[in-house]
This record gives sequence, C-alpha cells and structure tokens, in this order.
Amino acid sequence: HHANSSPRIGSYVLVRARDSSSTAPVELPARRGIAQLRILPAILTDQSYTARLIRLNAEGPRDTVGEATGLLANRSDLYVTVYVDTAALMSGEYEIVLTPEAPSDSSSDHFMFRVQ
Repeated sequence: HHANSSPRIGSYVLVRARDSSSTAPVELPARRGIAQLRILPAILTDQSYTARLIRLNAEGPRDTVGEATGLLANRSDLYVTVYVDTAALMSGEYEIVLTPEAPSDSSSDHFMFRVQ
C-alpha cells in the first residue's frame, strides 16, 4: 500500500435484470478513489473475460476509457471483479462491456454506472 495510492471508495454489484437487456445505473460517489465493481455475467465460462470501460457521450462517439483482459469469474460466487480508479473519470454515464474471451457466438453483457 503506497502513501499516494487512491483510497478504496466501495464495492458495487452490477447484475443484469432477468427481464431486460439493460441494467439499473449504479451511482458512484463524487469522492474519488478505487471502486470495486463486481459483475455477474449472463454467460458463465471457465475461460477469461475482457472488460471494456466506455464513457457514454450525449452527442458524438463513445470513448473507450480502459480495458482489462484475462479476468476470471470467482469460483465461489461467479462474479467477475473489476477495479476502476474514479479519479481518472469525469462525471457522467459509463458502460462496462464484459465479453468472454473464448471464441464463440456468445454476446457481450452491458452494465451501466454513473459517476457524480
């Protein structure tokens, strides 16, 4: 733990609703730091996942802010954990796209969250 490292601001769970392809936005606090995002994928696999963090712009293109590869679901609770440093994020709406890395015809999961 370094003296200049960002504080941990909390853990948030992102789960898709059973009857919807979208998720209710999760609000991250205005306080900046490391947010732990626990994502329950719709498609469970023993293979790894790629997570892409995308900033949603009201008008214009969507910006990919970051990407993590080689993520594995926790064997005990099946969640994939992603850490996001909110100090690097502007206020606004974001989407995390979680995709299995194994070649298949499976689709990606999309999870929304908002930074105040």
